[in-house]
Amino acid sequence: MQTETKDHKTESSSTIAKSENRKEAEQFVYLLIFVAVLFGLTLVDAYQPNYTVYAICILAVALVIFFVKRLVASRYEVDLENKLWISGLIFSGVATLFISAFGVPFVAPILNTTDYVRSKTLRGLKRGEVTVKEKWHIAIFSSVLFLLIAMAFLYLSSKYSSQPLFVGGAFLVTYTFINLVPYHKFDGAFLAYHNAILSIVFLLLAFFTMVTVYINFTSGLFMTVVFILFSLVTYRLKLW
Repeated sequence: MQTETKDHKTESSSTIAKSENRKEAEQFVYLLIFVAVLFGLTLVDAYQPNYTVYAICILAVALVIFFVKRLVASRYEVDLENKLWISGLIFSGVATLFISAFGVPFVAPILNTTDYVRSKTLRGLKRGEVTVKEKWHIAIFSSVLFLLIAMAFLYLSSKYSSQPLFVGGAFLVTYTFINLVPYHKFDGAFLAYHNAILSIVFLLLAFFTMVTVYINFTSGLFMTVVFILFSLVTYRLKLW
């Protein structure tokens, strides 16, 4: 009888694990499609595009957005779940196509924030509900990593004069800015709720980083350094 009970529990755990893996796979596929659509819309401005590089950059950006934030969240025993937001994809596509038609490879990744849920581990269950402070840490630290990776894309873009690499870097920078907007679909909503003044400063820094990226790499890198330094200083001062 005990053996049958153990087998049943093992089978149930396996079924749950498969269901969660399938859900994450579906979320990644949606994200990959989202990124591919926006990259594709910037092709209206491309001259003899290198489709192989575009494909590599699409996959790289999707992997960065999907895994970086999850990696940071795991430090706090938090799991992330993406919700499909078709309206966001439509708005992103229209904005990207409209601006790119003027000769600027601009992307507008309007992705809704992930749901923050406590990891189903012993350490996670002991922590209780996910706190706003933990969400702050995950949102800001992941933003720092997004900007650092974006600078790597933009550096390679300036070195090799590659539009897809530039789009990849601009995608991550713009996504960081939009995600910090205090709208209920984005991380900026709970940031503003926790500390409105500080969240506005972070939003402004992300905005100026996004703007300067389109001026030149050096100015974009400078604003990224400012964003990171401000993040570290305010973290050490326990302001978030």
